[in-house]
Order: sequence, then C-alpha cells, then structure tokens
Amino acid sequence: MNFPRSMETERLVVRWFREDDLPAISRFFSDKDCHAYLSPGVVYQVLVEDKLPLILSQWMVSYYLEDDVNTMLGVALKGTDKLVGFLGLEKRKMDVHPRIVYCVMKEHWGKGYATEASKRLLGHILSGTGCRRVEALVDLKNVASIKVAEKLGMRFEGMVHDLEFPDDQRLYAIEG
Repeated sequence: MNFPRSMETERLVVRWFREDDLPAISRFFSDKDCHAYLSPGVVYQVLVEDKLPLILSQWMVSYYLEDDVNTMLGVALKGTDKLVGFLGLEKRKMDVHPRIVYCVMKEHWGKGYATEASKRLLGHILSGTGCRRVEALVDLKNVASIKVAEKLGMRFEGMVHDLEFPDDQRLYAIEG
C-alpha cells in the first residue's frame, strides 16, 4: 500500500521506520505489559527467535511494494523524533480486509497517542488508497484498545475466533 514517508498530527509524526529505530522497538517488546495482547506468534518470533531485525527490515521493504498491505510505521513525538509506539496494517492471505494495529510504549499510555496516530492513518487509508473497510481485533481484556477503536469510530461487530490468538477477539470495523 502506498504510505507517505511521514504524516503529521497535532503532536505526532507517523513515519517510515529506520534502522536506528531498532533499540526503541526492542524496548517495547522487552516489556511484557506492552506486548500482552499482540499475536503470540509475533511475540515468539521477537523474544525467542530473535527475529526483530528481520521483521523491521520487512517493514522497511514494504514501503516500496505497492501491493503489500502489511506494513508498520513508527509513531514519534513531533519535534523530538522520539518513538512512542508504532502502528500499521496487517492482511494475511486468508483475510478479506486489512486490520489496523496500534501499540504504544508503556511510559506513553493514557496520552491519546494511539487514537491520534490511528485516526491519521485511517484517514489516509480510507480516503487515499481505495480501501473501503479496515478492521481491528481487540482482546476482551484490553480495555484501552477497545476505547481507541470506539474513539476511531469503529463499530463492534461481534466476537470472532482467530487462530493467531488463544482467546476469542472483539471484531471492530470502519468503512469509508
């Protein structure tokens, strides 16, 4: 998918990842609370198989592939370039629609960064790419992410079972 190198919000810059972002992403994954609701398969690849450098390089390559919907972007504080999290889209071959993913480092929880950055990304996706629907899978216990999905205008469509997760997930969606 065609993502601009950077997109600004009032407080944030949503931008392509760079190699020098690896330490910040590693810090995120080293905190169990931060990755508690991510796909266990992704967490296993990062923490056990030590594939974070490979994953980061795949994200960086995805920026140049127009037909690749799977990509992640860094979220940095405007004026500092300090990463506060990341977000992006995932779409597996079995998925009909892409899913938005948003992650914020623990020291920045509760500041509205996930909502602010996701709103900017969804605006770009739904108005500038031809994509008509974006979904989100949210763990029932992840109250903060449920609130983000609702603030984004996504509507709850029901509980779904996804093989990537041990428990059923709440399915949210927004259409443009």
